[in-house]
Amino acid sequence: MKSKRTSIVDKLAAKYKKELAQAQQQEYKNDLKLASSYETDLWLFQKWAYRVGRGWYGFSLGNIPHVWRFILDDFLNWIEKQQPDFEIHQVKMKFYQLRLYLGTRTDLLIPDK
Repeated sequence: MKSKRTSIVDKLAAKYKKELAQAQQQEYKNDLKLASSYETDLWLFQKWAYRVGRGWYGFSLGNIPHVWRFILDDFLNWIEKQQPDFEIHQVKMKFYQLRLYLGTRTDLLIPDK
């Protein structure tokens, strides 16, 4: 019998299941208390600024539920354990989807083949 492996996305979805369900039901754009996206961007950038590559944008999230801030933070912590030399190029919302553009600091040292 094969063992079922759980991905990091499945683990995060299970961990934040209740908060994600609440976020789906609430309208964040109309609630100023919940729509403080600047705070979300600032909090993530302050914590992960040392990982943003030189000349890259960092975080540009717009109006997202606060639960995504914690999910992104957990995901970036997981990546840091898997790939210690990773860098953040850009994390943004595009077409209602979260997009992460990541690389490694050694990518620039390896020529393309």
